[in-house]
Amino acid sequence: MNRKGVIIGGAVILLCVILFIGLRSGNTPSTSQSRGDAAKFDQYIKDLYLGKLPKGVTALLPAGVVERATVFTHDENICVVTEFKADVPKGAYAEAIYDVAAQKMVGDKAVNKGLDLNGSTRKCTQYGLPVGTYEFEVYLDDILAGAFPFEIKK
Repeated sequence: MNRKGVIIGGAVILLCVILFIGLRSGNTPSTSQSRGDAAKFDQYIKDLYLGKLPKGVTALLPAGVVERATVFTHDENICVVTEFKADVPKGAYAEAIYDVAAQKMVGDKAVNKGLDLNGSTRKCTQYGLPVGTYEFEVYLDDILAGAFPFEIKK
């Protein structure tokens, strides 16, 4: 291999390492917000995205990987992965599912009353929603801080 090939090969390896470190450190963009108070969101949350477990994985393991997604089927679990950059006091965080077509919440807001939130959280829930377009809403201090669109398909 000539010198030019070694330099190009080294540059490719370096680029791969930089990308890997960036992905591992959580420096990937959040799922696109459709609405909400971005300043309030940025005050507490570094990253939030919706996703699903990889095919064949049935439980969220401690080291489980959640694949980013915005399209789900009726019977799939919808996972929410959140990385906090500041502690969120008890009662200051709530979430809800919003039905875009009906222009109303599906059920009530779920308020975190028991724990201070910090670090990162992952949870997967089967909501059993019918086919449609929805938003996962995040409230901080009772202010809509972000709404993350997703879709349920057959």
